[in-house]
Amino acid sequence: MINVKARTVTVFRQPEVLNYATRLELSQGTISPLAFTDVEIPIEKIFSGEILD
Repeated sequence: MINVKARTVTVFRQPEVLNYATRLELSQGTISPLAFTDVEIPIEKIFSGEILD
C-alpha cells in the first residue's frame, strides 16, 4: 500500500485468517517482491515518479 501524503510504503506479508503476520512501513530503502527477490525497488523512486515512467 502506498501512502502518498506520508510518503510511506506499507508491505503486508504472511497472510493469516483475519490479518497479516508481518506489516512493514517504509519511507526509505528498497523493497523486493517475494516471487522476484532479485528485483529491488527503491522507495525514493516511487515518490519521485521515476518508477512510473
